[in-house]
Amino acid sequence: MGETYAVLVVTQDPDFSDSVYQAVSEDEYSVRVVSSRHEALSERSQERQNEELQIVVIDLDLPADESWFILGELRRRHFREPLQILLSSANKGEAFIRRALDGGGDDFVGKPVGPLEMRVRLRAATIRLNQQRDLHYEREFYRRAVKQEEELSSRVLDQNLQLRKAYDEISGVNRELERANQELERVAHFDVLSGLMNRMSLFAALDVEIERSLRSGMSLCGIMIDIDHFKEVNDNLGHGCGDKVISALGRVFLEELRKYDHAGRYGGEEFFIALPNSSIHQASMFAERVRSNLEQLSVECEDARTSITVSMGIAKFRHGESRDMWISRADRAMYVAKQKGRNCIETEPQ
Repeated sequence: MGETYAVLVVTQDPDFSDSVYQAVSEDEYSVRVVSSRHEALSERSQERQNEELQIVVIDLDLPADESWFILGELRRRHFREPLQILLSSANKGEAFIRRALDGGGDDFVGKPVGPLEMRVRLRAATIRLNQQRDLHYEREFYRRAVKQEEELSSRVLDQNLQLRKAYDEISGVNRELERANQELERVAHFDVLSGLMNRMSLFAALDVEIERSLRSGMSLCGIMIDIDHFKEVNDNLGHGCGDKVISALGRVFLEELRKYDHAGRYGGEEFFIALPNSSIHQASMFAERVRSNLEQLSVECEDARTSITVSMGIAKFRHGESRDMWISRADRAMYVAKQKGRNCIETEPQ
C-alpha cells in the first residue's frame, strides 16, 4: 500500500466538497473539509502535531476575501516546506487565474469540477509534492554532511601532543584530500559545459538571496534565459556544436556578472540569473548587454559557424512568494518573449 496524502479542503460549497470526496479513495487520500479562515488555519496547526498536511484545496469563492487571506498565510508560514495548494473558482477569467497563481497557488481548476478532473489535479499535486520533498531532503543531506565534517575536524584538532607526528602526517594527507575535495566540489556544484552553477547549487544560492532580500528589504531580480532554436543547432550541426554554444554563452554570462550575482544552468538550454540589489530597470540593462553580446557572437563548429540569440524573461521577487513562484513568473515572461519573435527581452508587468 502506498502513501496516504492528507488533503485539507476549504469551502462552503457542498457540491465542491462532494467533487473532492468522489475523486479520491481512502487508501490514497485522507480528506478534511473546513469552511472558514479560523478553521483552516487552526486545522493546519493541529495537523502539525500529528501528521504533516501535504495538499490544500481552496475554494476562492469564499466571502470577504477569506480564501485569499488563507492562501497568503499558508504560503507565509510554510515558505520552505513541501506543500501543494490547488485553487478553484467559478471565475475563469485570465486576470483572476493569474492573480490566483501569482498569489501562491500551484494549480487552478475552474468550477464546477467533475470527479475525474479533480482526481487528475490531485494526482498532479502529489507528483509536484514529491519533487519538492526530494529537493528538501537533498538540502538536509548536505547540511548534515557539512556538520559531520566539522565535528570530525574538531576531534582531530583535539588530539594530544603525543600524536603530533602522526597528526602532521595526517595533515599532509588531508591537504591532498582537500585539493581533491575542492575538485569534486567544483564538479558537483558547477555545470561542466557552461562553467555556471548547476541546478542544485543555483537553487541553494537563490534561497540565500531570497532570505537576504526578505531580511534587508533590498530588491532582487531574476532573468530566465532560453537559447533560441537550440534543437535545430543540435539536429543540424550535431550535439558537439550545441555544447560549444552553451560554453560560449556561459563565458559571456561570467564576463557580465558582478561578484555577488548568480548564474546557473536551469536545465537543457535554459539558464537563470539572479541579480541581488537590482531594480527591474537595472536588470533590463544587464539583460540587453548580454543579449547584444551574444547576438554578435559567432561559434565555429567544425565546417560551419552558427550564431547565438536568446529569449529572456525578467521578474522581480515578491515578498511572500516561494522561489519556484518567482522562477515561474520569469519563465512565463520568457515565453512571451519567444512568442514575440525571439531574440528579445520581456519584463513581467509590475
